Amino acid sequence: MKKIKRIIDNLSNKYDFIYFIKSKKTASLTFILIYISLVIYIISSIYSRNHWDGIVDHILPIFVNIAIIFILTIMVLFVKNFFNDEKIRIVENNENSEIDKIIPLEIDAGCIDIVFDRNSYYKKPLIIENLLKWVNFNKDDFFRNNFGPLDISKVCLRKIIFEKERLRLYCNQSSFYDIAYTHYFPDYKISSGEMSDIKTNITLRNMLSPALKEFYENVVRKNLSDFFSLLPNPIGITGIVTFIFDGNKYYLLQIRGSENIAARNELQWSFAGTTNVLPHFYDKNIKFTKMIHIEFDEEVADKVVAFKDIDTKCIKYNVLGIVLNKLYLYQPEFFINLIIDINDVKYNNIKEFLKNNLSAIKKIKKIKKIKKRFIVVSDLNTMKEMIKKHNLKKRNLFDVGYKLMFPSGNIK
Repeated sequence: MKKIKRIIDNLSNKYDFIYFIKSKKTASLTFILIYISLVIYIISSIYSRNHWDGIVDHILPIFVNIAIIFILTIMVLFVKNFFNDEKIRIVENNENSEIDKIIPLEIDAGCIDIVFDRNSYYKKPLIIENLLKWVNFNKDDFFRNNFGPLDISKVCLRKIIFEKERLRLYCNQSSFYDIAYTHYFPDYKISSGEMSDIKTNITLRNMLSPALKEFYENVVRKNLSDFFSLLPNPIGITGIVTFIFDGNKYYLLQIRGSENIAARNELQWSFAGTTNVLPHFYDKNIKFTKMIHIEFDEEVADKVVAFKDIDTKCIKYNVLGIVLNKLYLYQPEFFINLIIDINDVKYNNIKEFLKNNLSAIKKIKKIKKIKKRFIVVSDLNTMKEMIKKHNLKKRNLFDVGYKLMFPSGNIK
């Protein structure tokens, strides 16, 4: 639904008649009803009044043709914009989704320092710009339809320094527009084999993959320092929320919405996203824990009223590791386990929410049939079996969460 609204907004900005329909709903609806009534009246006259025959022969085709042209125009514009979809820009097959760069950490998020250079911006290199120059659609329209009308800068990773039991992240920023046309645009056919002397389709992935693979194989061996400079490398955060009370653990899972820019309608851990520069990153001394909590608030607490009153003192932030997500051109993703102790009586409303939303995992067969946005499970082992048994759609990083939380393979 949000994508449809974005398309309508985009079309109304470009075409005056659509803007008029959108902004003057009452007047437009009145005109359309009068128009339809007039066409119906003329058609009915064919059968009731013989002296209209000659007039109808000339007038009716004009009215009908105008209506047909108007409807077809709207349909063509809408369909053209609607089907520029995720599947043409991200191909999620076994090769692209393979996760081969995992760096386990197991440290407290408070041990991660952020050095944010407010004056450093990612600028798309000419080599990338040239590859995208002749993409066969309007990139601004595509961005507005698929990613929204607002280009918010994102926090990006340039370098990681490993120190004794600490990490230092050197960050800058990138426009989301540039991220959209790099990390979230790897498999769009920039040029097909039929259009050039090259026999294979040209995409960002097949042009950059050899260099990316060689670069990250080398840096991972020396504990990952610099990041690939041709790409912006926005910091992704995947949060695994674990509630603890009465000696039991409850895990929060989420079904990604159709409005998400990637992995739509797929099962993921509690939340996942990239961090906006504004309004928080121009504060002094930004902490990694705050960065995580911003995502938790936006993706979880703002959608579930019961979670809004959680005191941050009850949360322990364990950084499980860093994953270089090959599907999105090795975008760095931090996995965080948020352990939340809600034994206090003031959290009885959260306990009730968890008990009421505890899923009967064995009945889950299709993600699309699950009407709730969040799923609560207490048995991750059974959940994993059900995902495999019913081949449920899940985000490509979902299994990584299991590997990082349970390195021995023994799911508790």
